[in-house]
Amino acid sequence: MKALNLSSNAGDLSENLPHSMMVKNEDLTVWQLVKLGRLYSKSARYDEALGFFDRAIEMEPKESTIHYYRGVVNFRLNKLECALRDFERSMKRNPWNTIDILNYTGCIRFRLGDIKGARKDISRVLNANHGLLNDLVMSADEYLELMAI
Repeated sequence: MKALNLSSNAGDLSENLPHSMMVKNEDLTVWQLVKLGRLYSKSARYDEALGFFDRAIEMEPKESTIHYYRGVVNFRLNKLECALRDFERSMKRNPWNTIDILNYTGCIRFRLGDIKGARKDISRVLNANHGLLNDLVMSADEYLELMAI
């Protein structure tokens, strides 16, 4: 039975802490697993993060938030089909962050060669953020002008 560090600092994920600061793997709640997954993800320890999200989904398979976080990790691991599936499940169950998900799915579809699907997703993002593209173009022009000085 492996004990896990529940440190709140992603940089302190050492597994060699005193026993009083450890918790047994089977004693973790779904949201503790999610927290650990997020901490490991922030430390770019994606394989370990994925394991925590997988376990959390086993416990709460319909929780859209966990599918979203696992989708982000799968995206970082370049497991694009898995990431797309997770994002679609998250959006279907509770579209609380549709625009963020569409950013990811647009990028994934583009990388997978689904140009039509990528355009659809990115168009929805741009339509939801009126003026975003113009703001980005203006910012880019300002940066180029600043760099020329």
